[in-house]
Amino acid sequence: MNRIFKGLVYACFCGLIFLTANLVWSQTGSHLPPDAANSWQGILREGKTLVPVPTHAQAIERGAFSDALTGTATLVDDYVGEPQRIGSGSGEPGDELPTAISDAVVVADFTDHEGVISPSRKSAYTAIAFYVERSLKDKTGLSKPGSTITVFYPGGTVRTNSGRVVSFEVVPIDLAVRLGHKYLLFLQYNRSGNFYTILKSWEITKGIMVPNSHLDKNREINHESEYAGKPQRDVLSAARSRIVAEGKEAK
Repeated sequence: MNRIFKGLVYACFCGLIFLTANLVWSQTGSHLPPDAANSWQGILREGKTLVPVPTHAQAIERGAFSDALTGTATLVDDYVGEPQRIGSGSGEPGDELPTAISDAVVVADFTDHEGVISPSRKSAYTAIAFYVERSLKDKTGLSKPGSTITVFYPGGTVRTNSGRVVSFEVVPIDLAVRLGHKYLLFLQYNRSGNFYTILKSWEITKGIMVPNSHLDKNREINHESEYAGKPQRDVLSAARSRIVAEGKEAK
């Protein structure tokens, strides 16, 4: 009888440990493997005020943009729908330096991020703050050196009304922008929501061009890339020359 009692106590103890572990997991939202390029996206960031702060109308537009990407997934309070996320590199331009179709081309540092629930509560997204170090093209007038711009990223880790932390449409990605790294970004601008989306990115943290998409990575592997592995300064000069030439053609 005593042995049975001890067995029951042990089973309850193990169950308590399991429950506690799961509570910690759900509260932190850190379920992505540490080697995932977007591991930062599985971590809740609170108490941060990203710059620039959106107006009410801009927040509505950002939420609508996010909702349109989610398919049938739904986030309402504590219910999280199944991931329907658009894959990394979906719709990526074939050009290694897509200057002509970009509203802004900048060298920028990934400095912060924040998960946001859309006003409709149908989806969540991540607002990424990039600090602009150098601007090669700026049709918007908002991506000048020294400015902080907001980049939209689908999916995010957020706190619901009940206080529960959930990661919505967040899946591990092997190629993505990383917190604390520097990039050459080719961006499109959404004026109504005052945010940018990434057409293409190259990591240049160490001063060398590193492909950051499957298309460009495959080019590098097959020795078909014109820019992978090249010094940053040479490629920035080439991009700047293209932008100047494109400006002359447009006149």
